Amino acid sequence: MASDSWDWEEKIRELEVRLRDEFRAETAKVLSQCLAKVERLESELRLSKETRLPISEPASWSPVQAQAWEAPKPQTLQQESKPKEETKGTGPGPTDEAQEPIPFTESTWNLLLVLGFTKAGWIDIVIGCGVFVGSLLLQGGLCYVLLTGDFLGKPLTREIDIARRWRAGTAHDFKHLDISETSLVSRVCNGDGSLIMSTQQASFISQLNTYLGMQESELAPESICPGSVLCVLCISWWCLYLGREYRQIFSSLEGLWNVPRGPSTILEMGTLRSVSFPRFFLFCTVRISKAVISSLLLAAGIQWLVNTIAIRSIVLRAVALKSLFELDSVFYAAFMPKQLQVCMKKLKPMQFRNSPCRSQIESLLLLLFFVVVIFGSWHQLVDPIGGTMERIKTEYCGGNQNFVVAVNDDHGLAVGRSSMPYDPARAEDEIATAVYDYAFKSNESNLILFHTSPRSFEKTRVETMATATTSTLPCANFDGWFLRGENEPIPDT
Repeated sequence: MASDSWDWEEKIRELEVRLRDEFRAETAKVLSQCLAKVERLESELRLSKETRLPISEPASWSPVQAQAWEAPKPQTLQQESKPKEETKGTGPGPTDEAQEPIPFTESTWNLLLVLGFTKAGWIDIVIGCGVFVGSLLLQGGLCYVLLTGDFLGKPLTREIDIARRWRAGTAHDFKHLDISETSLVSRVCNGDGSLIMSTQQASFISQLNTYLGMQESELAPESICPGSVLCVLCISWWCLYLGREYRQIFSSLEGLWNVPRGPSTILEMGTLRSVSFPRFFLFCTVRISKAVISSLLLAAGIQWLVNTIAIRSIVLRAVALKSLFELDSVFYAAFMPKQLQVCMKKLKPMQFRNSPCRSQIESLLLLLFFVVVIFGSWHQLVDPIGGTMERIKTEYCGGNQNFVVAVNDDHGLAVGRSSMPYDPARAEDEIATAVYDYAFKSNESNLILFHTSPRSFEKTRVETMATATTSTLPCANFDGWFLRGENEPIPDT
């Protein structure tokens, strides 16, 4: 806020100086014209008196003759000289009401207009030219990087094959069953936060659900996707900045086109009286190249926004793209020498004729550009991306999720069985409670049988009920127990 107030004060101060200089120049011009008119009137009066007043004898002089030979009044002379001035001042040129000023923005491109009229040192001139070339190269380099496939990312259609391979392999592997006998694909598609495997797939599916506005169990959106709407809004925001850039570029070209061209450039008190042909063509080439770079940035920015799956990152990327258009002004404020900045700020706005027909054509072209880009982006990019996301979600989570498969190592036969559907409440059973109690509350458990060796652990894990009854439970002598009496407790065997 402090820098903004300082900029306003500086602009007001510069405006005061400019108005004062213009007032002095206009005053001097008007005074010189008035003095010239007065001198011309005096000379005409003097000549008229010498030619029209004859020398007569005192006796023959009479008041009637004096009235007849009276000199013409200054108003008559002014009326005689007025048609000449009117014919000189009026012409076929445009009137002041039809002229519209085109102010010069704080940009490195305006260096081409003041170079040679700055009275700056050679170091400032070298640095200013370096800033001009560096700004152009930097924007061109960024445009090249943004259009590469490494930056834009891989096409989203490749995720369909990745989802198909994951679903056919890891998703239904029996090794990834949890304690509640739930398959990995069921846990991933239902947003289980306790996953330690396939977390990338789970995060990707969560982003798809948020972008498409779906629940975990849905495979197709019921209404308009919020991600698509936000993407179109950000593209519209991006187009507004580009429209402003186009208007500034072509308005400056039109304003310079109205400046007379000659063998040399004439700059008087901040006003371009004439511009040389090399300077004119160089300025037009640079400005057109800026328009081309802006168009390429628009194309790269739209593709970058469309390929964004995370809905929260769309706005962040739009803000990052918006800063690319401010790169030139930042370069100007950071590195352009102050002496050159002062000279560029003293440039007076160029004038161009803004007729009602021209204004309507400009508005129509901007509106047409905006509509074509928005609807073209929706039809060619945004809507197909939404359909691709639905196909990816179907490949990941469609069909039957509640079964697992294993492969026999000896004969290669695939063996499968059903698994339990995903239910968060089932995870809160006795085994899960026992695990949590042993982990946090005590080091002893009556529900978990611990082993000291991996061999015994694996043996007990795969042991069947028949094996457990023959090896663990002893056969008690109940006849002896009955003979000893019913009131005695059962002996520990």
